[in-house]
Amino acid sequence: MKTPGDGLLIFVHGFNTSHADAIRTAGVLGESLHKTVFVYDWASSKDATFPSRRAYEADEENLQASFTLSRSFFAALLGSPGASNVSILAHSMGSRFVIDLATFFDNFTKIDSVVFAAGDVQLDQFKLSLRSLRHFSSSLACY
Repeated sequence: MKTPGDGLLIFVHGFNTSHADAIRTAGVLGESLHKTVFVYDWASSKDATFPSRRAYEADEENLQASFTLSRSFFAALLGSPGASNVSILAHSMGSRFVIDLATFFDNFTKIDSVVFAAGDVQLDQFKLSLRSLRHFSSSLACY
């Protein structure tokens, strides 16, 4: 039986999130869940005053570029002997990153659970990724 504090939570933030906001959210998650939290902080443009269409498009581009650059890191992290009881919480646009991870690591079953919070993913893209997501994680939830 798992208890609070077991394992690792990887938090992937969403659109319009600063580094400080991502770290602050991770701190709250870690305290609340009594887990070690790893923040995957991709370069969101964070326009605190007026998020615009251009900022959204820039975040889409930054997220995709970060995925290409981080695959080997995640392969090492998830493939390490100490990586057990790993959960992922993806917020908003960060859900796209997690779907890309699941597709890239197809048939990789190290992840215990993936939670999409306000996932910013088109329904047809999500449906197409379900096979990979089911192989990637033993438990999926969408909120």
